[in-house]
Order: sequence, then structure tokens, then C-alpha cells
Amino acid sequence: MVGRTALGLLLAALLSAAAYRRRMLSLSGAVAAVVIGTIALGAGGWTPAVLLVLFFVTSSLFTRLARSLRPELQTSYAKGGRRDARQVLAN
Repeated sequence: MVGRTALGLLLAALLSAAAYRRRMLSLSGAVAAVVIGTIALGAGGWTPAVLLVLFFVTSSLFTRLARSLRPELQTSYAKGGRRDARQVLAN
């Protein structure tokens, strides 16, 4: 389990860094994603970890698609496209 947790930390850090660079995560969101991703792979195994990544990727893509198709839905008080720690932990 220690090896899988270390691998989870490495993979979560790499994916979170990539998502941060692509403006999909805020800094707090990236840190939270590393923690959650490490726990998911370390304690749960590959199935929960892969499902977590798939959920994040598809929800981020759908958010970007919706914003490009319906820009009038954006308001001045709307939250930005980057997911923060609160959103990462909630999901």
C-alpha cells in the first residue's frame, strides 16, 4: 500500500500541476486535488482514482463547452472557471 500511495502522490501531483497550468484548478484546488488523489489511489486503488480523474476531466470540459456555447449565462458574480479547494473537496 505504501508503494501505491507514493505512486498516487506522484500521479496526483503531475495531473494537478497540468490542470493548474491549463487554468482548470486554482492553487488551492491543485493542493486539494493532490491530497484527494493520493488518498484515492493509496487507499482505494485504481478504480476510484480513475473515476475521480474522469469526473474531473469531463466536468471541466463540459464547463468550458457550456461557457463557449452560452456566454450570456455568465454574470458579473459568476465564479471563475478554475476549481478551488472547496469545489475539489465537495466533489
